[in-house]
Amino acid sequence: MREPRPHPIIQSVAPVNSGLTEYSVIGETGQRTLKRSIFEVTYLKCETTAGILVHVDCSFAKFWKYCGCDHRIHPTAMAKCGSGLQMTLSWVPASNGIVPPGAIDIGQNTFVARAKHAGEFIPGKLIPSAGQTYVSYAGVEHGVPQYEVLCVTGVNCGNCYKWSPAEGGHVPKNSVVAAIAGDGEPVYIARAELEGEKLVGKVHSGHDNAYFPHKGKEVPVENYEVLVWIKK
Repeated sequence: MREPRPHPIIQSVAPVNSGLTEYSVIGETGQRTLKRSIFEVTYLKCETTAGILVHVDCSFAKFWKYCGCDHRIHPTAMAKCGSGLQMTLSWVPASNGIVPPGAIDIGQNTFVARAKHAGEFIPGKLIPSAGQTYVSYAGVEHGVPQYEVLCVTGVNCGNCYKWSPAEGGHVPKNSVVAAIAGDGEPVYIARAELEGEKLVGKVHSGHDNAYFPHKGKEVPVENYEVLVWIKK
């Protein structure tokens, strides 16, 4: 019988210089350090543990019975808010219509997600029945089968976000940053309703509208709502 892999225990998640985040991972084979250099802090997530991210021991009984965790790990990115990072919202990789636990549902079975197009992450709408996340770029709606879903990943933290009204390209304080655009400006998460359809789109700093993927096009909207993190 094949021996199980060492059980990793996340000892610490500590930021270091130059945008790197250092992870100290302890297992039966001893200590090793992993480093990532990306826009958001990335940290280790137990692959089958229903959105519980930085935890000391993923074999806790309340997780084990429900999740059947086998200790496989992969990177998951914390969402960025203003000038900092927080651990109650995270971007969880998924594909082909899969919706991870804790996904933010805006109604009509539509979820907040982001996907890469033209080398950039763009916030948009995940439609599980279509198997894709739809984003808008250069006037066109694009469907992408591989994406990341924004999920509530804090433990017993209650409601950690809200939708706040905005207009004219503006965003409220503590708005959640979905990505950094190619021009270096932050891109925020917006929602609106057009022709009875609930939509997720983007507010790109420096632009006068929010933009939404809708019926094959990128549609500008002057009045919209922005996803805002609630500080605890």
